[in-house]
Amino acid sequence: MGLFVWGAATAIALIQAGCLEAGFRDLADSVLDPDAALLDRPGRRIASGTYSRLTIDGSLSEGGRVLAYRHDTKKSPSLTIIPFLEGESCEYSPAISFERVSSKVDIELDAVVAVQTTGEVGGLGTIRFIDFHCEEVMSPLKDAYMPRIAFPSKSPRGVLATTSEGELYLIDPVEKEKILVSPSVSQVMVNSSELWTVEEGQLVGRNEELELLEKLGDNVSAFMFGPGGKEEDSVFFLDDAGLFGWSKRNGVRPIAEDVCAPLMITPQVLAYFSPCEERRLMLEVPAQALGFPSDDERVTIQGPSQTLTHLGPVTRFGFEGASSRILVLTSDDPGADEGTLVSLEIPKLPEQNKKGVVIPEGVELGEGFTFVGNDLFKRFSEGAGDLYAIHENEDGEIVEIALVAEHVAFLPGMSSGKQRGVLTDFDRETGLGTLARLSQSESDGTDLEVFTSNVPRQSIATDTETSDVAFVGEIDRDPSVGKAFLLRSGRAPKKIAEKSYVDTLRFLEQPRAVVYLSPSSAPTGTELHAYLIDAGLDLKIQDRVTEYRGLPWPAPGILYAVSEGDSAGIWFSKAR
Repeated sequence: MGLFVWGAATAIALIQAGCLEAGFRDLADSVLDPDAALLDRPGRRIASGTYSRLTIDGSLSEGGRVLAYRHDTKKSPSLTIIPFLEGESCEYSPAISFERVSSKVDIELDAVVAVQTTGEVGGLGTIRFIDFHCEEVMSPLKDAYMPRIAFPSKSPRGVLATTSEGELYLIDPVEKEKILVSPSVSQVMVNSSELWTVEEGQLVGRNEELELLEKLGDNVSAFMFGPGGKEEDSVFFLDDAGLFGWSKRNGVRPIAEDVCAPLMITPQVLAYFSPCEERRLMLEVPAQALGFPSDDERVTIQGPSQTLTHLGPVTRFGFEGASSRILVLTSDDPGADEGTLVSLEIPKLPEQNKKGVVIPEGVELGEGFTFVGNDLFKRFSEGAGDLYAIHENEDGEIVEIALVAEHVAFLPGMSSGKQRGVLTDFDRETGLGTLARLSQSESDGTDLEVFTSNVPRQSIATDTETSDVAFVGEIDRDPSVGKAFLLRSGRAPKKIAEKSYVDTLRFLEQPRAVVYLSPSSAPTGTELHAYLIDAGLDLKIQDRVTEYRGLPWPAPGILYAVSEGDSAGIWFSKAR
């Protein structure tokens, strides 16, 4: 009798909710396979209509909100702000673009959202500031770019915005005011708790309270952040007098006079040309990187002339335990796409000349090379080329530069040493290759572990906790659709779906799943699926889905948009 009453009550509740069919489907799935109940399907409709760019915002006092463009009203496109749980929605138009403001600073603040009402996306326009009830809470900012960068980085007090006149403002959501930082800036960069700008040719530094740190240089043409710390330079700058470093403790430090093309190739290594006409590479590195005591702060290394700094250099420092190596490319043509590979071998505690400069002998290793990241290629064009590896003997000496694989293309964010691998046998016409992982063999060669064929270049989904990856491969006729695979560490790829659109796979934290869009018979041609990793179960969530995003907050699950039909709107599939 108790079971009968429970079932009847459930049915009545589902009828009252207007989702009898979906409820019974969920209930049946739960009985047949408890893992199917880990996600509500299709879930709860938050709003009806046609929406895009689903964004989560919120405050502790007002709860979570969904921000999205709405396209099916006379005021379209408008910004719609929808309570995640309960309350009234509001619309604000026109809305060219929008951006979170208050929640970037502190989720405890009352809501402030920036809305661009004129101009084009990514361009100048009028920026207005509203709350979750679509009421304006600050005076607008005209002819400005959308404020996006929070400052300071760790504990922000506002968001930075610039205007067409070069004015720099801090949008303060606490006091709901615009603070004019400077009336005229040409460059702006944030370095944790410091704000650096170029104003009328001078480099100007400010602390987190926007108090002046220092004004540096004259006619500054470039600046970059250094390693920082108590003793080391926090910023480098180039002006008419040369290249300089600056630190709070030691002030300005001259580096060289005839300098051009300075850049930080790592957070610790400064590279530049000096003399400029020779394009002679100079590197300034921490003394410890070459085995010197820590009291010796930095050491300069002189490299070859005619260096190509847009291609490398690639560095490997030994610190206290080994020698160091710097690989550079040289060419008479400063705009060349390839060059002669030169190795600079530097022993531990190398000799220095009277000026304290280390001048290692360069050894040419071959012509026609190029670097892509830290990987060495030949014949690289249109995103693909022949991949080479440097082989060493037991003493760390280079004995061979060997061909690893031909026609190799990288996936976004990839290099040959990463778990996700590279595309080999890449066909530039079809845009397809074979996904393979490279590893060092026992004979000091390179092993090629082949995973899947007919793989397009794509953004590979990655689980940051487990390093699992998901991708689309075995493309057939439609270049945008293939089979979905899950690649876990130490295992072969596992097919998790027969059909998935490229670049739609993402990992979900709770429950652990790979979410993706698949072709369907619906007019929009898409349906939303979630593959439960631990259960090995694929769940269809809804048809006609145009976009989705996984949520950890305000509740774990999947937020998605349905574009048409009786189900058109924003839905939430909650994790149980």
